[in-house]
Amino acid sequence: MPARRVPFEYVQFRVHVHATEDPRKVRKALREVAGEVKVQSRTYHGYYGNRIVVMTAELRKRAEIDAFFRRMAEAGILEELLPEVPERVDEEGVFHFRLDKQLAYRGRLVLADHDDVVSVRAKVVVYPKGRERAIRAAEEYFRSLLESRPSR
Repeated sequence: MPARRVPFEYVQFRVHVHATEDPRKVRKALREVAGEVKVQSRTYHGYYGNRIVVMTAELRKRAEIDAFFRRMAEAGILEELLPEVPERVDEEGVFHFRLDKQLAYRGRLVLADHDDVVSVRAKVVVYPKGRERAIRAAEEYFRSLLESRPSR
């Protein structure tokens, strides 16, 4: 089987640590999604002086990015995302989706449409640049992952 071209330059992850949450548990949830990556933490202060902690991580190596999306395929995430790729790729060619943070902590990868999430941004690289080309590249890559995954 020919090698799959990974059309992503990077995958970025971002999660907010709420005041009532244990940062270690949030870090675990982030690593359940992103894998064993270096996690950065930044503390901000809200308008009313409340503390806001944001954790981020990033994948840049093609092999790590491919492994991440293979895990998304195995979890059934890509099957759900594939029909929505055009709505999830912005004008800059960045593909966006969110995973449930609480379920990620428990080791389950599930798409989310609420606010307590691990946000994922993946930059699609195509030449010449263009949103439609980025959509097509992401769709082809996701289809190749879905076709090559083991039968359930």
